[in-house]
Amino acid sequence: MGPKTEDLYKKLPCLVCADPSSGIHFGAVTCEACKGFFRRSMRENAVERYRCAENNNCEIRSGSKVTCRACRFRKCVQKGMSMDASRIGRQSNLFKESIRQLQNGSTSMATATDSARITSMAKQRKIKSKSTKIFIASSDIDLKLSSETKTFIEKVHNAYTMHLKDLPRCVPHETIWWTMASQLTAYAESVINFCQKTIPGFDNMYEKYDVVSSCIHSVAMLALLPRIISIKTLYNNHQYTWNYWQAESALSIELNAHVPQLTEAENSFRSFETKIRDLHLDEKEFALLLLMIITRTNINVMNEETKFWPKCQYECVQAFSEYTQARRSN
Repeated sequence: MGPKTEDLYKKLPCLVCADPSSGIHFGAVTCEACKGFFRRSMRENAVERYRCAENNNCEIRSGSKVTCRACRFRKCVQKGMSMDASRIGRQSNLFKESIRQLQNGSTSMATATDSARITSMAKQRKIKSKSTKIFIASSDIDLKLSSETKTFIEKVHNAYTMHLKDLPRCVPHETIWWTMASQLTAYAESVINFCQKTIPGFDNMYEKYDVVSSCIHSVAMLALLPRIISIKTLYNNHQYTWNYWQAESALSIELNAHVPQLTEAENSFRSFETKIRDLHLDEKEFALLLLMIITRTNINVMNEETKFWPKCQYECVQAFSEYTQARRSN
């Protein structure tokens, strides 16, 4: 008889506080205390009440983990904990053997890197067991689409590549507020340029700035997602934090300190990362998704100037539907 599963995990440090872990909870190797803290925070919607009295960078260690709930929750999210990952599933004997091989008979505590590696292995097993989609070649997709749909998708994809795929980096100015305003203006210009190339008649709309203001943050957060996912994958999903401002680390922390609501929004958005990643969208699907976010805005007054808006909404959803079905063979 080999060692019990719980005994194997005791040698792995909790990714949040470094105490001995008890298993994989909500998608990460953690102890019972951090598992309970994360569950309570999510079930009671307590995250909205958490505030850091310092600079949102408190050290979370075994003896101090109750000091700052805001930073403790932020670290839970950064280490991969989410309600979506609450059911990794039972670990197979082969998976347990992987943990034993990792420890290789050692009686000392493993490292946080080892815990992160085990977390990554468990998530990969879950994704493999769920993934049954088979994507067909681009040339075969084209055969299933009408020429009008293909032209529309190419137009949207080209606009995405030019204006939203790589959002502008933040340039520091004399004051924090000037820096923020300049970066948000740069984001707005990117969205407007994207709309001008994908929405006929956009420049003549009286409500065009209302449309942009209603979706700019959603578009920016989602447009940053492919880069966030690729970097997290490169660093085994545990060495990268969100950067809405596209700024250097110190400047990003300073900007977020002035807008605590944005940090809350980022934490809320993280729960969608796994869902979107599991869709396995390609660039064309992603570009169409961004356009759907923009065109889903309801215009209060319909007149001759805006009568094209419902048609634009329909064309985008229709193209997305046709393309996703053509790309997925089953």
